[in-house]
Amino acid sequence: MAAASASGLGSTQWWGFSPALDLQEKEFTAALGSLSTKDGDAGGDSVGSAALTAGPLRMLLVGAGDLRHVALTLSRMSRWPKRDLEIYVVENNLETVCRDMLLLSLMQLPTSQLGLQEKMETFVEISANAKVRPRTASFIKDCSTDLIKMVTDEAHLQKVMPMVDLSLLKFKERDLMEGILKFWRSEDKKAYFDIETLWDKRLRQFYGIRYDARENVLDWDYSMNLKNKAPLIHSAEYRTWRGSGLALEGRDTAYDIPNRTLASGMLVQSQGEKVPVRGYWGDIVVGPYLAFGIESEEDSFFKKANEQYQYRAQDVAMHNVTALLHEYITGARYTLAKKDAIAEKADSKKAKKKGKKTK
Repeated sequence: MAAASASGLGSTQWWGFSPALDLQEKEFTAALGSLSTKDGDAGGDSVGSAALTAGPLRMLLVGAGDLRHVALTLSRMSRWPKRDLEIYVVENNLETVCRDMLLLSLMQLPTSQLGLQEKMETFVEISANAKVRPRTASFIKDCSTDLIKMVTDEAHLQKVMPMVDLSLLKFKERDLMEGILKFWRSEDKKAYFDIETLWDKRLRQFYGIRYDARENVLDWDYSMNLKNKAPLIHSAEYRTWRGSGLALEGRDTAYDIPNRTLASGMLVQSQGEKVPVRGYWGDIVVGPYLAFGIESEEDSFFKKANEQYQYRAQDVAMHNVTALLHEYITGARYTLAKKDAIAEKADSKKAKKKGKKTK
């Protein structure tokens, strides 16, 4: 069972398997607690805060798999005393680094250029969906050209994205990143990324002789492994993602263009030799919901009706990403709009009518 789960996770990690963390919050909480005075001096916290802001805060992320921790930490910097942050990111594949830079570029776009709703939808599509909308595909293609300039020209990188430093990368790694980004923007038919076929191959490889009973296997995995740990993930959305790779759908539109940012290379054995093959080698059993879809500062997402959660992981993830992007641009916390009086009265009338019918 463990071996099957490992094969389902794949060799390339496209998303994290834990909720996004504000790294500064965790560090401040732990450090302030240790610096508090034992005799209960009221000035203990201020002394600890001064000590913490004396120098840059350095953090190392190894194998995070996506941008979630970095994005949330950057978006909430205004909540903490002003301080320089140095976040070192180590990943086992360069495609993840390219995706991180793509999402950082998206985060930096002003609202006048790309509205908050559209920016959120683009963010979650790139992060979690096997297929994207035409508009998102155009953004990936256009942004890839600028990212190539950043990777190959240090001066251009410092001009447009000074927060990123690629100086620790080798020239060979930069060349590989350039090749990845060129594939993202390529219009060559030979470079087509058939995610439907590749996803189905991954499923067949994972299920093996159980392929014809895959619905039962899916139900077992959800009920025994996922539901108790992340109850906000609804069986319907999990079933859709596991079958097609579509995890987050923001609107009623066509998601029909392969998400090329999920393509990665692997050496496979062919006629006695190892040859490089581009495909989808990522997760097909857990899903991308854990990063932003199972925790939230907004308590209303955890309300229940008839012992069932009223919201799904998709709703929570979209709200969290919206809040993240809003706070990153404005420095102010995002608040969920409450129902207006008319909507509340309508809901009250419906509830009363249902009560009369049941009597």
